[in-house]
Amino acid sequence: MKKAFETVLTPQQMRGYEQAAFSRGVDPLLLMEDAARVLHSHLVLLMKDSACRRVLILCGTGNNGGDGMALGRLLLMEGYDTLLVAAGAPATDSAKAMRAYYDALGGKALDCDSEAALEEIIPQAAAFAPGCVVDALFGTGFHGGVSGFYRSVIQWINGLDTRIVLAVDIPSGMNGADGTVDTDPVTGQPVCIRATHTVTLGCWKAGLFLTQVPECIGEPILAPIALPEPAPAADLRLIDSGAMEWLRERPVNVHKGQAGRVLMYMGSLGMAGAAAMAARAALRAGAGLVTVACPREIVPVLQTLVPNAMGVPAEEFPERIPPHDVLAAGCGLGQSDEAKQRLAALLERESGIAVLDADALNLLANTPMKLPERTVLTPHPGEAARLLGVSVKEVLADLAGSVKALAERYHAVALLKGHVSLVSDGQQTVIQRRGAPALAKGGSGDALTGILAAICADPYACAMSEEHERLLHKTALASLWLGLAGEQAQRTWGDRSALTGDVIDLLPACRQQ
Repeated sequence: MKKAFETVLTPQQMRGYEQAAFSRGVDPLLLMEDAARVLHSHLVLLMKDSACRRVLILCGTGNNGGDGMALGRLLLMEGYDTLLVAAGAPATDSAKAMRAYYDALGGKALDCDSEAALEEIIPQAAAFAPGCVVDALFGTGFHGGVSGFYRSVIQWINGLDTRIVLAVDIPSGMNGADGTVDTDPVTGQPVCIRATHTVTLGCWKAGLFLTQVPECIGEPILAPIALPEPAPAADLRLIDSGAMEWLRERPVNVHKGQAGRVLMYMGSLGMAGAAAMAARAALRAGAGLVTVACPREIVPVLQTLVPNAMGVPAEEFPERIPPHDVLAAGCGLGQSDEAKQRLAALLERESGIAVLDADALNLLANTPMKLPERTVLTPHPGEAARLLGVSVKEVLADLAGSVKALAERYHAVALLKGHVSLVSDGQQTVIQRRGAPALAKGGSGDALTGILAAICADPYACAMSEEHERLLHKTALASLWLGLAGEQAQRTWGDRSALTGDVIDLLPACRQQ
């Protein structure tokens, strides 16, 4: 079975991981050499595509700079024209050794540790005319602000006209723990290296996924290095496309009642499309029976848009509730008193799984309701802020903390949606990074609700997961499936023209791939 999760570490956890290796006798110099080797393998492939032969390597004073110096030596030995720009003298023994080795082989180097020195070397670097820049300035341990000389260095690198900017571990200027960066008060731009590719060493770093400036990362690439111990247990994990194997084949004699029954309390006058999208997504994702409960006046609309789904008037609730395994509520529901009362009554009686989105979350934020034991909340940052009683800015500043707080406050699994989504049950947090700008369109959240409802109702999905993790895994899997379909839709229709219906129709192909 393919790997479903990858470890995500904070800088502190990564340091502990490396220290464990050093305590077993691993020489830090050998680990640096291994890092340079994997960086070299990725960079050479990138440069081959762009026919680049001149590389400028920006090095800081720590071990991140040492990785860059070792990389420079490997490139030099293969005939690449390299220029090392050292922003300060090496401060660690390993970095000093790598710089000495590079110099002994006759490598070109420019040293600068001040604004004045930087001004002097800029013309020389311009004459070198690099086609590629390697950012080995700070590394994952960076935190705080960037000012003075280093801010000037970053602005200079960002102003170079190169096709490739490869960041080692994380773009310099970005906090490795939470992805925060400074903002220039004049230009409003992030004070951070704008990489085209980021090669992170050993394990994924949390800041790569939690940042609000993903454009500075470019394409993230994981490069394993030879650490003798397995990666430590961590609070954060990244779900990988191998998790699609959790959607196991069903028995040949399965019937619709065994394939998952979903009841959807959704839709209102003018918002029938939201309920239709959710129902259609649930059916595409495998639900055997889907019933949409909506105002009587739009039942015919829903029956026309999604003929495979059944429609019942919500006015008959709560006296007549169709049998179901999962209740999904909120898409296009509105926030009327009637909707609030019916939702509260449904949740009070629910013995299965409840999936709440959109208006159901807004109603919950304004009116305390008793939630079923197994509930999934799927807010975007604005809805999360209302549920937590904080500002959107506070949510965005601490995505991991916010999704965990949601799970703990509502005793539920929480899915915080965004360009990177996070799922938490209060104990574990899963990062889901697949997706595309093509999903930035009304209806994507409705599709996710439908997919999630179908997976939650499916007894064969995530059947190998432990019982206490199953709802967490199903929620992360739904987000992954939508993200993969969004990527496929973008490849087909571009970043602007894909409709939510197109994304839904690509769900089967994404599973097969």
